[in-house]
Amino acid sequence: MNEVALRTVGDAALDRFIETFNSRDAASWAASLSYPHVRVSPRQPTAAVAPSERSYAEAVNYDAADAMGWHHSAWDQKQILAVSPVQIHASAQWCRYNAAGERILPNNVSYVITQVDGRWGIQARFGVDSALPDDPNTAVGRAKAAWRRLREAMARSDAEELEQVVRLPFNLIGVGRITVATTANEVVDHLGGVGTATGEAVDLQVGQFGVNLGAELREENGDTCHALLLVVLSDQGARVSAISLLRGAHVVRG
Repeated sequence: MNEVALRTVGDAALDRFIETFNSRDAASWAASLSYPHVRVSPRQPTAAVAPSERSYAEAVNYDAADAMGWHHSAWDQKQILAVSPVQIHASAQWCRYNAAGERILPNNVSYVITQVDGRWGIQARFGVDSALPDDPNTAVGRAKAAWRRLREAMARSDAEELEQVVRLPFNLIGVGRITVATTANEVVDHLGGVGTATGEAVDLQVGQFGVNLGAELREENGDTCHALLLVVLSDQGARVSAISLLRGAHVVRG
């Protein structure tokens, strides 16, 4: 498929995710995902990982949404960032509505969409899970500095420096796999080279407790790589919690 077709595929995967959630059919919602499936949040010390479609469906619970008067969810906006034949990066904002059509909860999430066993679905969700901070520019600056330090540490295979800029356990998203590194040395081993940045990282979504960034990289073989990452912000510093590297990427322009 060409870039236009892949963008359509990614858009359809996002729509299927919302539509099946609104259906309240746990099996249908689970079928909109790729596995193992992971959701990473700055509010939780570890990511929520569902190893299989069955395990995800069995864990579905609408109680928290119902308690706030939820009736349905819809996209405020969605954007396809980069595509390849087996992996797509996207960024979006959804909002929950009550029965009167009033907004009750917006949230910003970035998505890794993959083709696993011939089916496209959402493999990972990176949520900022917090409102815009009082000083967004400072939050973005902290996140970008953490990303820069991670790249520099990886270039030197410097596990000691990495311990200061990654949140452990650290999640690496692949096509049909999630690798969880529990030490800085494991991050070095599993992540490998991240390529050379070809421009400044782009802040996709900004919250008080987390920032999602997108970055374009150039690999040693000349291929383009698109990085999608969640940086967690706290009083202890800014730390990268999860990353997806889309290799051989077609980055969407405009």
